[in-house]
Amino acid sequence: MLWELNDAEDYRIETWDGWFGLGSVQKNAPNRAGVYTFVNSDFEVIYVGKAGAGRLQVEIQDALNREKGKGASQFAWFATNSDERAKSLENEWIHKYEPINNLTV
Repeated sequence: MLWELNDAEDYRIETWDGWFGLGSVQKNAPNRAGVYTFVNSDFEVIYVGKAGAGRLQVEIQDALNREKGKGASQFAWFATNSDERAKSLENEWIHKYEPINNLTV
């Protein structure tokens, strides 16, 4: 399913800075709690992940190392103010988008 721009306006999101190339994780992702998503060149969501407080940058890089970004051309992060908000947002987006890399074992 294609990314829907209005999802970036969710009340649980405090900050979103748009889409970045996969090589810019260290430079662009903050060390906060939040959700991140990988999309392909057509903006089809292929993975959704979450990070606890202070771990957004680390979790995005870890997902890339585990090939959860396979097929992706860009990523975005969505900072939240709590682990709970990140977890509920991740769960909602996984159910909504059914990303292929979340469904593989």
